[in-house]
Amino acid sequence: METSRFSFCFVASRDWENPECAGGDLYLSNVARSLASRGNRVIYISERFPGAPFHERLDDVEIRRVERGLGYALRQLREVFRIRNKVDLIIEEMFGGKKLPALSLALTRKRLAIAWYQKHDKIFDEQYPQPIASMLRRMERILVRIYSKVPVITLSTKSSIELAEIGVNPSKIHIVPSAAVLETVPSRVPFQKREDHLVFIGKIRKYKRIDHALRCLKRIRESSLDLRKVKLVIAGNVGKGDKQYLRHLNDLTHELGIEDAVEFRIYPGLIPHKEKASLLGNAKILLQPSPVEGFSMTTVEANMCGTPVIVSDGVPRDVVSHGDNGFVYPFGDIDSMASYSDKLLTDAGLWNQLSANGVSSARKFTWENSASLLELLATEVRSSVGRFRREAP
Repeated sequence: METSRFSFCFVASRDWENPECAGGDLYLSNVARSLASRGNRVIYISERFPGAPFHERLDDVEIRRVERGLGYALRQLREVFRIRNKVDLIIEEMFGGKKLPALSLALTRKRLAIAWYQKHDKIFDEQYPQPIASMLRRMERILVRIYSKVPVITLSTKSSIELAEIGVNPSKIHIVPSAAVLETVPSRVPFQKREDHLVFIGKIRKYKRIDHALRCLKRIRESSLDLRKVKLVIAGNVGKGDKQYLRHLNDLTHELGIEDAVEFRIYPGLIPHKEKASLLGNAKILLQPSPVEGFSMTTVEANMCGTPVIVSDGVPRDVVSHGDNGFVYPFGDIDSMASYSDKLLTDAGLWNQLSANGVSSARKFTWENSASLLELLATEVRSSVGRFRREAP
């Protein structure tokens, strides 16, 4: 029997064509495209970037872009108003890029779900001056109260627990994991043929604490003569507000005396898939030092390429199991980060074990599974709206 199809609307920060597209954008974009490929109607409302048309159809997704600047949220809300009764489920991103909620709740509650990737306290604390961070933390808790009766979509068990801690109703939380976005996965390269490289891949932002990776490299190179040639590749694009942080990272490499061992690969937008796959497939370790990740898509991509990962405890256990497909250390503990790196760089047997486990672990996450979970939520919402209509006077 053919599966019943639905209509979805995503209210997001950026679509996948936007040069500033980052993790949350890639998550919503790929879920939207997967839903469309399954025969669902999908509308995607996002910000317009220079040179982009206001309306276009890509991968069977209808993209509606609105101009940024003063009134941006209201312009998004106007687009929601136009389709609010024509779709089964509206999924609005709570925080993403510089996006603030468009308050679709003002137009519809019965058809609305909120994409809330993680509790943001640690991101706010690492990214912004303390007065601004405090204000944003208060705002997040206010939004919890405003959206108390709306379903919340999050990416991991860890995020669901932390959101419940700040007041989100656990019965309203739906875990819809992310997956990898690599178009092709290279054949797994064995330990002996890989470069003695560590790699960080992602948007270069202050809260990601890439400086911890630099200090980790310094300690690795000092720990053994055999590790003096280890290098670190930092690859990604830079947010408009984080160019100063990139300068700080460059200055830090000189201060630590490791400028010959660090390569910055800065891209104007997303890293091309082939280059990302090559980086991950030839490095020995992916480092993820940030204090919090809603999921960590790059970690799954590394595992797909057979690359073990070393991550802070801000990465969900759904994604990395300590000693299985990588190692987990307490955020900020650079000594532990360096110690685990030493182990993987010098123990081929251990590396091969984690490499094989990583490939198996990555296969658990697919966009098809994520789309199926959203179709289940749409089924519930459609049923609820039907009951609401029947019960209306």
